[in-house]
Amino acid sequence: MSSIAAPRPLSARRSASREGGPSTFQILWSIVAALLIVGLLALVFGPGRGIRTDIASQRALITSQLRTTRVQLATTERQLDVTRQQLDITTQQLHIADDQRRIALEQLDITKQQLQLTRRQLDLTESQHRISLQTLMVAQQQLAIAQQQLARTEESIGIQRQLLTIAQQTLEQAKEINRKTPDLSSLNGQQ
Repeated sequence: MSSIAAPRPLSARRSASREGGPSTFQILWSIVAALLIVGLLALVFGPGRGIRTDIASQRALITSQLRTTRVQLATTERQLDVTRQQLDITTQQLHIADDQRRIALEQLDITKQQLQLTRRQLDLTESQHRISLQTLMVAQQQLAIAQQQLARTEESIGIQRQLLTIAQQTLEQAKEINRKTPDLSSLNGQQ
């Protein structure tokens, strides 16, 4: 029969490994440490150099972009100043336009007042024209009446002249008859 050996306690195993040389655990740790150091060295001296170059070129790019951004900022500030000046000019033009609008409205009010006054004057003129036409018609009627009266007066004067002529002829005939007729008054007085 075979005999089964009893496991040795952990402290006994440690002391045995200490006695005989390095243990597996120490070897493993040494290998891991060596690999870690080799990896770090490869990282620092291998691809790390490319990363540093990339970082340096990115730093140069960022510096260039920063300069460009500063130039753009300065340009934008100048544009902002120009825009502010344009805003000031536009504000002044707006004030001028407001003044012109106010003046135009005042002129419109004055023109409306003048139009109302002109309309009133036109109404008065038309009324005076109507009155003048009526006055002219009355004057024409009076003229016609006066012309009729003048014609009648001239006719009357003609008749009166004829009567005067007849009266003068009658007077002449009466004088003629008186001359031819003896004076009877002296005869009447003697008796």
